[in-house]
Amino acid sequence: MKIREIRMEMPAGDCPGCGRHIADWHVEWLAPLDQGPVFRGQAAIDCPGCGAPILVTRNQNVVGVAPPDVPVRKRSRTQAKKWAKARSISLDDYLQQHGLPYRNYGFEP
Repeated sequence: MKIREIRMEMPAGDCPGCGRHIADWHVEWLAPLDQGPVFRGQAAIDCPGCGAPILVTRNQNVVGVAPPDVPVRKRSRTQAKKWAKARSISLDDYLQQHGLPYRNYGFEP
């Protein structure tokens, strides 16, 4: 039996702050406690290109730039490493091969 890969990644899209095309927003790299507030619109994620605070919906669609009073959650290096390990690749190798916008990203621990 072949098992189908399940992906929980945000659709590709342009950042409403800088206009840069982001091939994968990697919201699955948020720490578990940060995911709820982000998907409820109580917090934003940062654009890996320009750092703009971006609001997303529960369906992981980009809404727009967040107002200045909305807190911003950064992606977790720990979560990103878990994600990469589940795909049989190291995070460093993924970033070098496929993760251009995240190569110099300021991850949270």
